Amino acid sequence: MRRIRSIIVLTLSAAVLSAAAPPASQPVEGEKTFVARPKFGAAVFDLPSAVRWRATPLDGARYRIELAADINAATVLANVPALSARALNRDKPCDVLVRVKSAAAKLTGPRSLTYDLRFYYAKRMCVGLPLEYPADVACAAKIAVAAQRSVVTIDVQGATNPACRIDGLSPALSDGITAQFGQDIFKRHTVDAAKLLPKEFQGVTFDIRTLAIDPATAVLHIEGQGTMSEPQFAALMTRINAARMTRWR
Repeated sequence: MRRIRSIIVLTLSAAVLSAAAPPASQPVEGEKTFVARPKFGAAVFDLPSAVRWRATPLDGARYRIELAADINAATVLANVPALSARALNRDKPCDVLVRVKSAAAKLTGPRSLTYDLRFYYAKRMCVGLPLEYPADVACAAKIAVAAQRSVVTIDVQGATNPACRIDGLSPALSDGITAQFGQDIFKRHTVDAAKLLPKEFQGVTFDIRTLAIDPATAVLHIEGQGTMSEPQFAALMTRINAARMTRWR
Protein backbone atom coordinates (compact mmCIF):
# COMPACT_ATOMS: atom_id res chain seq x y z
CA MET A 1 0.00 0.00 0.00
CA ARG A 2 2.81 2.36 0.95
CA ARG A 3 4.42 1.74 -2.49
CA ILE A 4 1.14 2.39 -4.30
CA ARG A 5 0.71 5.68 -2.41
CA SER A 6 4.22 6.73 -3.42
CA ILE A 7 3.49 6.00 -7.08
CA ILE A 8 0.26 8.01 -6.91
CA VAL A 9 2.04 10.97 -5.26
CA LEU A 10 4.82 10.92 -7.86
CA THR A 11 2.30 10.71 -10.69
CA LEU A 12 0.25 13.63 -9.36
CA SER A 13 3.40 15.71 -8.79
CA ALA A 14 4.55 15.12 -12.39
CA ALA A 15 1.11 16.08 -13.68
CA VAL A 16 1.13 19.33 -11.71
CA LEU A 17 4.64 20.21 -12.86
CA SER A 18 3.71 19.46 -16.49
CA ALA A 19 0.62 21.63 -16.29
CA ALA A 20 2.59 24.52 -14.80
CA ALA A 21 5.36 24.31 -17.36
CA PRO A 22 5.13 26.52 -20.48
CA PRO A 23 4.05 24.73 -23.71
CA ALA A 24 6.86 23.40 -25.87
CA SER A 25 7.73 25.68 -28.78
CA GLN A 26 7.24 23.06 -31.44
CA PRO A 27 5.64 23.47 -34.86
CA VAL A 28 2.14 22.09 -35.33
CA GLU A 29 1.05 20.80 -38.74
CA GLY A 30 -1.72 18.95 -40.53
CA GLU A 31 -3.41 18.34 -43.86
CA LYS A 32 -6.90 17.95 -45.29
CA THR A 33 -8.61 17.10 -48.55
CA PHE A 34 -11.54 19.31 -49.57
CA VAL A 35 -13.50 20.62 -52.53
CA ALA A 36 -12.69 24.14 -53.74
CA ARG A 37 -15.62 26.00 -55.31
CA PRO A 38 -14.39 28.92 -57.44
CA LYS A 39 -16.91 31.01 -59.38
CA PHE A 40 -16.38 32.20 -62.96
CA GLY A 41 -19.25 34.37 -64.09
CA ALA A 42 -22.41 32.44 -63.22
CA ALA A 43 -20.62 29.06 -63.20
CA VAL A 44 -19.42 27.41 -59.98
CA PHE A 45 -17.00 24.47 -60.14
CA ASP A 46 -16.32 21.67 -57.66
CA LEU A 47 -12.56 21.08 -57.79
CA PRO A 48 -10.83 18.25 -55.84
CA SER A 49 -8.21 19.87 -53.61
CA ALA A 50 -5.86 19.33 -50.68
CA VAL A 51 -4.24 21.72 -48.20
CA ARG A 52 -1.25 21.24 -45.91
CA TRP A 53 -0.56 23.67 -43.08
CA ARG A 54 2.18 24.30 -40.55
CA ALA A 55 2.23 26.70 -37.59
CA THR A 56 5.55 27.71 -36.05
CA PRO A 57 5.82 29.70 -32.77
CA LEU A 58 7.60 33.07 -33.03
CA ASP A 59 8.80 35.57 -30.47
CA GLY A 60 6.20 37.89 -29.03
CA ALA A 61 3.44 35.26 -28.71
CA ARG A 62 2.89 35.09 -32.45
CA TYR A 63 2.79 32.26 -34.97
CA ARG A 64 3.91 31.90 -38.56
CA ILE A 65 1.32 30.05 -40.67
CA GLU A 66 2.44 28.29 -43.84
CA LEU A 67 -0.14 26.90 -46.27
CA ALA A 68 0.30 24.75 -49.38
CA ALA A 69 -2.75 23.93 -51.49
CA ASP A 70 -3.19 21.84 -54.63
CA ILE A 71 -6.34 22.55 -56.65
CA ASN A 72 -7.21 20.39 -59.65
CA ALA A 73 -8.35 22.87 -62.34
CA ALA A 74 -8.78 20.30 -65.13
CA THR A 75 -12.58 20.68 -64.96
CA VAL A 76 -12.31 24.42 -65.61
CA LEU A 77 -10.18 23.88 -68.71
CA ALA A 78 -12.57 21.19 -69.96
CA ASN A 79 -15.50 23.60 -69.61
CA VAL A 80 -13.93 26.52 -71.51
CA PRO A 81 -16.33 26.00 -74.48
CA ALA A 82 -19.39 26.14 -72.20
CA LEU A 83 -18.03 29.16 -70.30
CA SER A 84 -17.35 30.96 -73.59
CA ALA A 85 -20.82 30.18 -74.94
CA ARG A 86 -22.45 31.41 -71.75
CA ALA A 87 -20.55 34.69 -71.95
CA LEU A 88 -20.97 35.36 -75.68
CA ASN A 89 -24.01 33.62 -77.18
CA ARG A 90 -26.86 35.99 -78.00
CA ASP A 91 -29.90 35.95 -80.25
CA LYS A 92 -31.49 39.37 -80.70
CA PRO A 93 -34.01 39.93 -83.51
CA CYS A 94 -33.16 42.88 -85.76
CA ASP A 95 -29.81 43.19 -84.03
CA VAL A 96 -27.25 40.38 -83.80
CA LEU A 97 -26.84 36.59 -83.62
CA VAL A 98 -23.76 35.04 -81.97
CA ARG A 99 -23.03 31.35 -81.57
CA VAL A 100 -19.72 30.01 -80.21
CA LYS A 101 -18.40 27.28 -82.53
CA SER A 102 -15.27 26.27 -80.62
CA ALA A 103 -13.15 27.45 -77.70
CA ALA A 104 -10.06 26.02 -76.04
CA ALA A 105 -7.48 27.02 -73.45
CA LYS A 106 -4.07 25.37 -73.45
CA LEU A 107 -1.40 25.56 -70.78
CA THR A 108 1.91 26.88 -72.12
CA GLY A 109 3.75 27.35 -68.82
CA PRO A 110 3.28 27.40 -65.03
CA ARG A 111 1.53 30.80 -65.23
CA SER A 112 0.45 31.14 -68.84
CA LEU A 113 -2.15 29.80 -71.27
CA THR A 114 -3.36 30.41 -74.80
CA TYR A 115 -7.04 30.88 -75.57
CA ASP A 116 -8.48 30.33 -79.05
CA LEU A 117 -12.08 31.15 -79.87
CA ARG A 118 -14.22 30.87 -82.98
CA PHE A 119 -17.82 32.03 -83.23
CA TYR A 120 -20.50 32.66 -85.82
CA TYR A 121 -21.60 36.26 -86.05
CA ALA A 122 -24.53 37.68 -88.03
CA LYS A 123 -25.70 41.26 -88.22
CA ARG A 124 -29.48 41.31 -88.52
CA MET A 125 -31.34 44.00 -90.39
CA CYS A 126 -35.12 44.38 -90.32
CA VAL A 127 -35.96 46.47 -93.38
CA GLY A 128 -39.02 44.87 -94.87
CA LEU A 129 -37.82 41.26 -94.97
CA PRO A 130 -35.31 40.27 -92.25
CA LEU A 131 -31.73 40.13 -93.56
CA GLU A 132 -28.59 38.61 -92.08
CA TYR A 133 -24.97 39.42 -92.89
CA PRO A 134 -23.00 36.43 -91.55
CA ALA A 135 -19.32 36.08 -90.72
CA ASP A 136 -17.02 33.59 -89.01
CA VAL A 137 -14.88 35.26 -86.35
CA ALA A 138 -11.61 33.91 -84.93
CA CYS A 139 -10.05 35.37 -81.77
CA ALA A 140 -6.65 34.65 -80.23
CA ALA A 141 -5.74 35.51 -76.65
CA LYS A 142 -3.05 34.91 -74.07
CA ILE A 143 -3.82 34.36 -70.41
CA ALA A 144 -1.46 35.34 -67.59
CA VAL A 145 -1.99 34.05 -64.04
CA ALA A 146 -0.54 36.07 -61.17
CA ALA A 147 -1.11 36.64 -57.45
CA GLN A 148 -1.12 39.55 -55.01
CA ARG A 149 -1.73 38.90 -51.31
CA SER A 150 -4.16 35.97 -51.41
CA VAL A 151 -5.90 36.98 -54.66
CA VAL A 152 -5.20 35.07 -57.90
CA THR A 153 -5.60 37.16 -61.06
CA ILE A 154 -6.44 35.59 -64.43
CA ASP A 155 -5.78 38.23 -67.10
CA VAL A 156 -7.08 37.53 -70.63
CA GLN A 157 -5.54 39.78 -73.31
CA GLY A 158 -5.51 39.77 -77.09
CA ALA A 159 -2.60 37.90 -78.63
CA THR A 160 -2.85 39.62 -82.03
CA ASN A 161 -3.77 43.04 -83.36
CA PRO A 162 -6.67 43.04 -83.87
CA ALA A 163 -7.37 40.23 -81.44
CA CYS A 164 -10.43 39.06 -83.44
CA ARG A 165 -10.40 38.66 -87.22
CA ILE A 166 -13.00 37.99 -89.90
CA ASP A 167 -11.61 36.23 -92.95
CA GLY A 168 -12.07 38.28 -96.08
CA LEU A 169 -12.99 41.54 -94.35
CA SER A 170 -10.90 44.63 -93.74
CA PRO A 171 -8.97 45.19 -90.48
CA ALA A 172 -11.33 48.08 -89.70
CA LEU A 173 -14.31 45.72 -89.57
CA SER A 174 -12.31 43.26 -87.49
CA ASP A 175 -11.52 46.09 -85.07
CA GLY A 176 -15.24 46.76 -84.82
CA ILE A 177 -15.95 43.15 -83.89
CA THR A 178 -13.16 43.22 -81.28
CA ALA A 179 -14.57 46.44 -79.81
CA GLN A 180 -18.09 44.98 -79.69
CA PHE A 181 -17.23 41.68 -78.01
CA GLY A 182 -13.85 42.42 -76.45
CA GLN A 183 -15.27 43.36 -73.06
CA ASP A 184 -16.82 39.89 -72.79
CA ILE A 185 -13.68 38.06 -74.01
CA PHE A 186 -10.66 40.07 -72.93
CA LYS A 187 -11.14 40.76 -69.25
CA ARG A 188 -9.54 40.19 -65.88
CA HIS A 189 -10.92 37.59 -63.46
CA THR A 190 -10.00 37.44 -59.79
CA VAL A 191 -10.32 34.58 -57.29
CA ASP A 192 -9.51 34.97 -53.59
CA ALA A 193 -7.61 31.79 -52.72
CA ALA A 194 -8.31 32.33 -49.02
CA LYS A 195 -12.04 31.89 -49.69
CA LEU A 196 -11.46 28.58 -51.49
CA LEU A 197 -9.95 26.91 -48.41
CA PRO A 198 -12.01 24.82 -45.93
CA LYS A 199 -14.21 26.90 -43.63
CA GLU A 200 -11.95 26.37 -40.61
CA PHE A 201 -9.27 28.43 -42.43
CA GLN A 202 -11.64 31.30 -43.24
CA GLY A 203 -10.25 34.52 -41.78
CA VAL A 204 -6.61 33.37 -42.01
CA THR A 205 -4.68 36.02 -43.94
CA PHE A 206 -1.65 35.09 -46.00
CA ASP A 207 0.48 36.23 -48.92
CA ILE A 208 0.94 33.86 -51.85
CA ARG A 209 4.65 33.16 -52.34
CA THR A 210 4.43 30.40 -54.99
CA LEU A 211 1.85 30.02 -57.76
CA ALA A 212 2.20 27.46 -60.55
CA ILE A 213 0.05 25.23 -62.75
CA ASP A 214 1.33 21.80 -63.71
CA PRO A 215 0.90 21.60 -67.53
CA ALA A 216 0.63 17.80 -67.36
CA THR A 217 -2.14 17.59 -64.74
CA ALA A 218 -3.67 21.10 -64.65
CA VAL A 219 -3.18 21.14 -60.87
CA LEU A 220 -2.77 24.65 -59.46
CA HIS A 221 -0.15 24.69 -56.68
CA ILE A 222 -0.29 27.57 -54.21
CA GLU A 223 2.04 28.25 -51.29
CA GLY A 224 1.41 31.11 -48.88
CA GLN A 225 2.57 32.46 -45.55
CA GLY A 226 1.19 34.74 -42.88
CA THR A 227 1.37 35.50 -39.16
CA MET A 228 -1.21 35.53 -36.39
CA SER A 229 -1.48 36.26 -32.70
CA GLU A 230 -1.72 33.59 -30.01
CA PRO A 231 -5.52 34.10 -29.59
CA GLN A 232 -5.99 33.86 -33.36
CA PHE A 233 -3.95 30.65 -33.43
CA ALA A 234 -5.97 29.21 -30.54
CA ALA A 235 -9.20 30.02 -32.41
CA LEU A 236 -7.81 28.38 -35.57
CA MET A 237 -6.92 25.21 -33.69
CA THR A 238 -10.38 25.13 -32.11
CA ARG A 239 -11.97 25.28 -35.57
CA ILE A 240 -9.60 22.62 -36.96
CA ASN A 241 -10.29 20.27 -34.06
CA ALA A 242 -14.05 20.86 -34.34
CA ALA A 243 -13.89 20.00 -38.05
CA ARG A 244 -12.00 16.81 -37.25
CA MET A 245 -14.60 15.77 -34.68
CA THR A 246 -17.41 16.44 -37.15
CA ARG A 247 -15.67 14.30 -39.78
CA TRP A 248 -15.22 11.40 -37.35
CA ARG A 249 -18.90 11.27 -36.33
